[in-house]
Amino acid sequence: MKEKLPEKDSSKLFSYQSLTQLELPGDVWNNNSKFRDCILKGTEYENSKKSLNKILRDFFDKNRDSIIGYPEQFDVTFDFVQRMCELDNCDICPIDKINNEKNNFYKICIKDESMYCPIALVSCNYKNNCIGINKCNLA
Repeated sequence: MKEKLPEKDSSKLFSYQSLTQLELPGDVWNNNSKFRDCILKGTEYENSKKSLNKILRDFFDKNRDSIIGYPEQFDVTFDFVQRMCELDNCDICPIDKINNEKNNFYKICIKDESMYCPIALVSCNYKNNCIGINKCNLA
């Protein structure tokens, strides 16, 4: 026997308000203290007690005119935190590079469009081709 979700419930579930409150599995990783402390260092949110997903939504709302997409579309922390933060890969982390001049981030980028992007590969295990030094926001 198939059960169907009543229309009134499904419209609530997929409403704009529900989607703005949606928490993804990555939200657990977002609040990993090592990742959280690193990504919020030097920002107005550095000492905030809010969960990181709420901070990201707040930041998005304040800067929505200059951001393409929505925070949930770019939540890679479920991969990133496990492969970077929990393995103490801070020395090659693109986030740590922002506040740490001694970071070795640039040692992993080979800037070769015929190869996988080593940053995406090392930090998330994503096999994406390099987009080139002139297009990359990380390098």
